[in-house]
Amino acid sequence: MQRTYRERRYHCGDYLEVAIYPVYRPAGSRRGRAKPTSEGQAKLNYINSQKELVRLLNANFTENDVEVHLTYRDEFLPGTKEEADRLLRNYLRRLKRRYKKLGIELKYVYVTEGGDGKRFHHHVTLSGGLDRDELETLWGFGYANSRRLVFNENGVEGLAKYITKQMKEEIEKGKRSFSCSKNLHHPEPIDRDGRFSHKTMKAMCERPSDGVDVLEAIFDGYEAAEVKSFYNDCNGGVYLYARLYRKDAGFLKKLKKRK
Repeated sequence: MQRTYRERRYHCGDYLEVAIYPVYRPAGSRRGRAKPTSEGQAKLNYINSQKELVRLLNANFTENDVEVHLTYRDEFLPGTKEEADRLLRNYLRRLKRRYKKLGIELKYVYVTEGGDGKRFHHHVTLSGGLDRDELETLWGFGYANSRRLVFNENGVEGLAKYITKQMKEEIEKGKRSFSCSKNLHHPEPIDRDGRFSHKTMKAMCERPSDGVDVLEAIFDGYEAAEVKSFYNDCNGGVYLYARLYRKDAGFLKKLKKRK
């Protein structure tokens, strides 16, 4: 059985996501993929959805952009998710026309929540440019509570986890957790095999500080925010996940200005 370690990385604005994992192949042939159990697939759907949303938000938005929470007054409350999504899309069209007049490109990611006895509402991350009063006036169906995006060493991971947590059951069933504008940049994976040996991977797993040092040495200009690794007793492989941020990341500049 041949084993090599694959490095998969995503560049997401000021952030870099890295996963390193073993790839096994019998000599001279390909190894078929084992199908995960239904429970395992549900967990995988949820984890992958969170990671995808984190990458998308980190790659496309900055501290100058906003998150908006949209609610409905009783007289406008939609009866179905389809109707709620239609009202939101109309709102985004109104925003797009307003942004165009201001010479601003509108980018957005949104999630619609509610149904089964719960009131419909929306979480929208969008380009900055309008103040809260105008955002609420253009909405017109209820409250529009907005705030600037707050980034840290992990970007806006907290926001992505909060949004996906509200839709955990739907995501685990394989449903899409969010919708977005067509002008977003979707980070593509970059793969590289063989840079990490099994010996190095074991050392990084046994001594987490070694993992930080190795990754920061390889990815010059970045600092590690999170490094997780574990040893798989079943196949003898080491798995590592890390998120790094640029040493000149925007959130660091903001922190320095506040001091």
